[in-house]
Amino acid sequence: MSLSVGFIGTGGIAGAHMPSVAEREDTKIVAVCDLDEARAREAAHKWGATPYSDYKKMIASEKPDAAYVCVPPAAHGTIELDLIKRGIPFLVEKPVNLDIQAAVRVARAARQKNLVTAVGYQVRYAPQMERASDFLSGRQITMVEGWFVGGLPDLPWWRRKAISGGQAFEQTTHIFDLARLFAGEVATVCAFGATGAMTDTEDYDIEDASVALLQFESGAIGHVCSTCVLNKGGQRHADLKVHGRDYTVEATYESLKIHTPDGVIEDDYNGALGPAMKNLDLTFLAAVESGDGSAIRSDYEDGLKSAAISFAVNASMEAGGKPISPAKLLKAAGM
Repeated sequence: MSLSVGFIGTGGIAGAHMPSVAEREDTKIVAVCDLDEARAREAAHKWGATPYSDYKKMIASEKPDAAYVCVPPAAHGTIELDLIKRGIPFLVEKPVNLDIQAAVRVARAARQKNLVTAVGYQVRYAPQMERASDFLSGRQITMVEGWFVGGLPDLPWWRRKAISGGQAFEQTTHIFDLARLFAGEVATVCAFGATGAMTDTEDYDIEDASVALLQFESGAIGHVCSTCVLNKGGQRHADLKVHGRDYTVEATYESLKIHTPDGVIEDDYNGALGPAMKNLDLTFLAAVESGDGSAIRSDYEDGLKSAAISFAVNASMEAGGKPISPAKLLKAAGM
């Protein structure tokens, strides 16, 4: 079966998906869309596609077999609903939406159509995370510790909370997603934010740092820390530690360490995230081809549950650390 694929958004994250899509046998990027017409034309020239500046015209004219939605968080919602109406399977970049009610509408519509969907949590497809998940399966987890510590991305929209949702929403969602993968659903979130370090940054209104305290439904507890103040120095890292009786699992984007009474198993996975992205893409496209989405590790509804943790983090920060239930937020939104 030959697959035709359209891209809505042609920025950096779309560029990370496009090579593996274009290299897949019997698969072609037929159309690309971006509000920046020059950028759309550049991507179209590179991949032999037709450029558009209006995604509605693109999906109506091209009728692709699948679509990638690679736009900033605030732009999600209507795009996905239009794809669902036309029965077009889609992979949407995380986080799925800044509006929880709009995200729930998409999730319910996709479920009613039994449509193949995927969310861009490519870290789930990294081999070290697979090994960590296998080790933790069936083991009681006591505590989870996570970090996303880095600098400010060079994206003007990222520093505006109304467009990105802030770091805990747009970036640290990968860590919250892994925490869910390893330890199960989060029952309650208490979060606090810090500001004042980035006062010389234009059009910046997100938190410089945040700390989220997590109570899992299993009874495990945890914390996830974020900061984006390390542009010119400091120690950047994105990782997760999971502790249980007599073991610790340390999973990073580049490595895995498993500590047990028998010693330490340590493996280097430097460079694994690139292949993980390709694995995500190939899994999604194979699901589109077969109509069976069971191999997809995070579909739209699952991705919404990870986003719900970030919704709870932001709500708790705004309320001065008040405990917030992600599940109750989803229920109130109609899930």
